[in-house]
Amino acid sequence: MRTHMYTRMCVPIDAETTRIVYYHTTRPGSLLGRIYEWVQYLLWHNWVMNIQFSNQDAKIMVPQRYDTPEKLSGTDAEIIQWRKLLQRVAMEGRGVLKDLQAEHLAKEMDTTVAEGFAADQLQAQGLEDVSEFLAGTTSGDDD
Repeated sequence: MRTHMYTRMCVPIDAETTRIVYYHTTRPGSLLGRIYEWVQYLLWHNWVMNIQFSNQDAKIMVPQRYDTPEKLSGTDAEIIQWRKLLQRVAMEGRGVLKDLQAEHLAKEMDTTVAEGFAADQLQAQGLEDVSEFLAGTTSGDDD
């Protein structure tokens, strides 16, 4: 099974310059897989992710101003929640993370249609602790 991780980080160099550092990691299971990943990266992935994708983002990032108030939209909900979490951890300490996890696991949440379908499929395949598996408390490989 091929898996990979791709992300990037913006690193300020000076007041006018930012360098983008790209991380691309794969875990091929064989020498043939390593060769495939390397060739695929050279011929396709580098262009599509590092050049094409980043050039699209540059249209928004280059004219961005940092001397005006930030305007977040609905698509920034994850950023907002991360900032709230970091602020709470900074004020209350790292122990708040365990408290939040316990609150999250104890809270009964509405199940979406997709989650219900996934749970039904996992039960049909013989997984006994579906709710724990979906909550991330068990891997499903604990045989």
